[in-house]
Amino acid sequence: MKKLLASAVLLSFSIIATAQKPDWVSLDEVIDQFANQSGEDTSKLTYIYQRCAALQMRLSTLIEESEPELSNAYLELTSAFSKQAAMLRISSASDSSNESVERISSTILDVVTELNTLYLTWANNNYLMQGSYFEADDDFHSEIILCGEVAKTL
Repeated sequence: MKKLLASAVLLSFSIIATAQKPDWVSLDEVIDQFANQSGEDTSKLTYIYQRCAALQMRLSTLIEESEPELSNAYLELTSAFSKQAAMLRISSASDSSNESVERISSTILDVVTELNTLYLTWANNNYLMQGSYFEADDDFHSEIILCGEVAKTL
């Protein structure tokens, strides 16, 4: 009976741990898809920039009080990633549609804001479950490292 109860508790914790992460493809996998694609489609790279912009925004908020200078650096990266995403969308839109620069920029901001909300939920769930926002979460930590590598290409 104790083994059954222990198994049920462990199963419920694993379900909760899995549910805390956004239901999206890992950033590592998106980067791999982009690297292995054929052709000039920029949609994956645009998405990578948007994910990294949102992550940098979330990190900036998390450390704002304890490390204001680093927080500002993350905000600058948020801006740089967002601009790169917008420039890619603008260049591809000019080839195929009449979408305005303002509309594209607004759409990029909307996506980054929504992704930021998903990172917020993920970080808060981590804090509730593990006592830290991202330090004990290998997937979250991996995304931070990957975005740091992508930032070097800006």
